Amino acid sequence: MSVHLIYRTPYNEPNNKYYKRFNENSVLEWFQKLWDFYDPDRYQFYANISEYIGLEMYGFWGLCRGEYDEKSDDYFANKAPPKDLSQVKEYLEAGYVNEVEFVQGKAFQVLTDDDELELAYYIFDDTYALENPTNVAYLIHEGFYLPEAFSDNSLDRLLDEDLRKIKAGDSPALTFLFRTVHYGGDNLTCPIKYRELVIMEGIRLPDLYDYLCQNYIPELTEFRNFLQGSLRKSIERFTAFPKHWYHFWEDKNFPLEKLEKLTPSEGYSYLMEAIHAFEAKVEPERVPQNSIKGPYQYSEHLVQFSINRDSWGSVPILDTTPADLYDHYILFDDLWAAKNRDLAISILAFGKSWKVL
Repeated sequence: MSVHLIYRTPYNEPNNKYYKRFNENSVLEWFQKLWDFYDPDRYQFYANISEYIGLEMYGFWGLCRGEYDEKSDDYFANKAPPKDLSQVKEYLEAGYVNEVEFVQGKAFQVLTDDDELELAYYIFDDTYALENPTNVAYLIHEGFYLPEAFSDNSLDRLLDEDLRKIKAGDSPALTFLFRTVHYGGDNLTCPIKYRELVIMEGIRLPDLYDYLCQNYIPELTEFRNFLQGSLRKSIERFTAFPKHWYHFWEDKNFPLEKLEKLTPSEGYSYLMEAIHAFEAKVEPERVPQNSIKGPYQYSEHLVQFSINRDSWGSVPILDTTPADLYDHYILFDDLWAAKNRDLAISILAFGKSWKVL
């Protein structure tokens, strides 16, 4: 048996999720094992747990906090491992969390935030995973790269009726787009109409490049500026761009709306003009460091790519914690979805809400 932990974070994870599997028989046993790392200093206790997990999960320190000590005006470390899953929920709620949901008596999904962006984590065992394969398919997919196999036949029905649809052609073909959103504090809880999820009706992925050359899609505004030669070449160009820290929506001198009326090459020129204007008016130390080249995957019916949106902490005067922030794009068509149905549904659910279990 295994216990699965997924931390949903745009920091340092190009696909916005960290996944680790632990060899424990149940969720309760996994939580109880964390007390193997007990330290009377609750901060060290949390550090020990974080080292075991592989990273710090924001707000997870509630497990480590015991009774309040008036003398030190702080909390003792929590000596008592949880007796049952109800007590696990109490311990989690003692940390910094927005919502803790106990799912089917077997799994936890937790929403938190770091005062900048919303984050989430999921903990469940093999029993839950086997009973809910579609819910967890994307969560427990290891690594960045997704399978590339596709079907010769289309879907028998639409995967999700709630998504915004764009009429892009007259055929029954479909292309699905999901992009993470990290420019607001409600990045995981905003209404679906504000999420970067769309179905392009009438085209498949091999048709996307030609379609974007002639048409504007809000969800691909930035990417469209980098179209050059083919979809693959455009993705390579986009992920390697060194100045993804620039945001049109923060610059009143260069309205984002203007891009809708420009061709891709005009859009790129407009972007570079805006960046040069920004760099000319600020002190050199306030110009963020160059973006890290993001990873990408290209195949006939599935592509995905990530861009290093920002590197927080690279500007000393802001006094922020160093962290590379990534936006992640996934596009697949109906032939890929027909072959990888559970994974396709799970990806779209991941895009719609933080509640995926």
